[in-house]
Amino acid sequence: MASGPPWIFGLRGTPRDAPENTCASLERAVALGLDGIAYDVRACAGGELVLLADATLDRTSDASGPLAAFDARALHEVDAGAWFSKAFVGQRVAWLTEALALHGNAAGARPQHVIEVHEPATLPLLARRLEEHGRKLSVRVATARRSVALEARDLGLTPLLLLARASEDDCRFVHTERIAAVGARPSAWRALSAAAAWACERFCLAVDEPDELLAACRLPYNALTTTEPRRALATRALVALTPDDRGAYPLQAPELVI
Repeated sequence: MASGPPWIFGLRGTPRDAPENTCASLERAVALGLDGIAYDVRACAGGELVLLADATLDRTSDASGPLAAFDARALHEVDAGAWFSKAFVGQRVAWLTEALALHGNAAGARPQHVIEVHEPATLPLLARRLEEHGRKLSVRVATARRSVALEARDLGLTPLLLLARASEDDCRFVHTERIAAVGARPSAWRALSAAAAWACERFCLAVDEPDELLAACRLPYNALTTTEPRRALATRALVALTPDDRGAYPLQAPELVI
């Protein structure tokens, strides 16, 4: 184990090992030793916040239709694990309060959280739930909309602005509006001029490939999100052990032709 930065966040938990955004997936991410978890929240019919990437239940459960049509009682009957494998039959849609209650590991007493908001109207409720259940947690509220990032900031939350492209204009906006963190994919960061000075945390998003993980661990990023947590942990440890090395990823597998 090597400590961060960069902190490593399991994207929707460990979606290659367990059904994404379920308690099983989040718990596995913590058990592996990750610094935190990154997940999506949406409101169900009763208004409470649950973990779900899509607006509908079709892809990641045995139910169909929009989440907004299901109240808490109906969601209790939804199986969110059987689609992934028989080992997870009976997994339910996870509630935000369940995610916030997770215990920590060697990386910290409690995991860090990145919560992506898809529905701006849920921000006030998210702020209340974090006040009630997450006052001692490190939480960043992720959004691709500048207006939502500003609203989150004004509610006392820590915004993480998600960028499709990291531009000089974004850099100025972040500095002027005191946005705490920004996130972009590796290709977006590479396209940005090195002269840009970001007065905030920098997240590298959805980093899975070995070469990109190696580059992300060598560069001054504060954190990265990944669906390959074991590979990310091993890469961070490798960089910690060989800080002056600039070689390629040490394991090169030949192409497998099927």
